[in-house]
Amino acid sequence: GFKPVSLGGLFGKWTILKPVLRRGTPTYPLISLLKRAGRNVLGILGSRFWLRGTATRATAQELNAVFGSRFNARDISTFSNQLLPDVQVWLARAIPTGIVYLFVDAIYLPLRRTSTDQQALLVALGLTADGRAHVLGFLLGDRESTDSWSALLKDLLARGLDRNSLRLAISDDHKAIRAAIEAELAIPHQLCVVHKMRNARLRVASKDRRDFLSDFKAAYWADSKDQALVALG
Repeated sequence: GFKPVSLGGLFGKWTILKPVLRRGTPTYPLISLLKRAGRNVLGILGSRFWLRGTATRATAQELNAVFGSRFNARDISTFSNQLLPDVQVWLARAIPTGIVYLFVDAIYLPLRRTSTDQQALLVALGLTADGRAHVLGFLLGDRESTDSWSALLKDLLARGLDRNSLRLAISDDHKAIRAAIEAELAIPHQLCVVHKMRNARLRVASKDRRDFLSDFKAAYWADSKDQALVALG
């Protein structure tokens, strides 16, 4: 006789009839291959959704709605955990040569441990003289401390970041960042104009914000100090 077997895939759930004998039913490698293929494809999609910031539960719900699968949040975590070896290799790679500008900042993300809390992800970006941008590395820290920022900078130096080629470090006005840059890199530091602009914008009436930002940019991007002072006036 025959036994119905369900296969998940990109086009919903397939049902095929698997031959069954009373004794000694043979294995069917093709069926196993199709099962793995469908799950692997959905696993790749789940990982990509997760990498774009979608929660594991929401990712599972969307995949189930579109493809008729039966994933849960734990399944999506299993798929994403398979990326960890590649992430570890990426984190240990050599720093590109020619980095002259270093941007550092923290992103606060929900992290589930015993409970779900906001954790600081410390991120370093590098820019070469010809304008090419590189994500240099990141470090997960409970908070933005001098020790955690120093640990990230030490890792970058150990992987080949050339402090002699660096011209400038750019960040917000966080004391821990400034202290770590001074201790580990000893290079000039500049406050990030985007942070400055956002902070100033909040102190301007809504009706004046467009004109204020136009004046702000004219002063900041002036070709000389004299022109910047004229724009400021």
